[in-house]
Amino acid sequence: MDFVASEGHGLQGGLSVVFDARARNSSKGGIRVTAAGTGDSDESPAADAASQWAMGVLPVIVSYILRSHACEVEKLPMIVGVEDSQERYGWTAHLGPVIGRAFGGSGSAHSPLGDLSQSATYIPVFHVLHPHAAHRSLMWIETFAARYYTEGKVDATCRLNNKDFEEGRRALMGWASNWETTGATLLTKRQFVLFEPTTLEQLKNSDNLSQKLNDAMSSKIQ
Repeated sequence: MDFVASEGHGLQGGLSVVFDARARNSSKGGIRVTAAGTGDSDESPAADAASQWAMGVLPVIVSYILRSHACEVEKLPMIVGVEDSQERYGWTAHLGPVIGRAFGGSGSAHSPLGDLSQSATYIPVFHVLHPHAAHRSLMWIETFAARYYTEGKVDATCRLNNKDFEEGRRALMGWASNWETTGATLLTKRQFVLFEPTTLEQLKNSDNLSQKLNDAMSSKIQ
């Protein structure tokens, strides 16, 4: 694969960089993820953005391509069903590490970041993702949520397969609005998740997952 910093946009005190992971020597777009870096010099924001991509995105891609264990990545099985149909779609979700950052308040370097568990960040989006997962093609999702404690507001960005995903954005904002006070004036969390199509036979506990899905769909119909 080729890893390319394809776009860069200056921000106040920082730099927003779009990183593209695509097939070797391909001119087509690949997996595009945005990272915003901060710093005092011309170089440090770019290095900060690159570091976030290397920590949060690269391990997920390695986990998928090499089919091997990556310490930073958690794998979760997922089965999606279609109402009024017996069709089932299996997935392995490669959950990247959650990158949390705190600014202001009692000192950004020491402000607690709250819950950084990978599943806690993924669950809000999981509940709105099902209608978009009834297929067998590789997909990925990029999430970012922020809470501005002094202003009493939240914001979020969510992109599914490089496109804005409004349902995911609303889910993330609802999640961020319930974050506990940490002592920071601004708290942000971001995560990258890649979904690998997986046959039901390959999924661990697929029978149990399928039964739970059938029960949930049956109760919804009733």
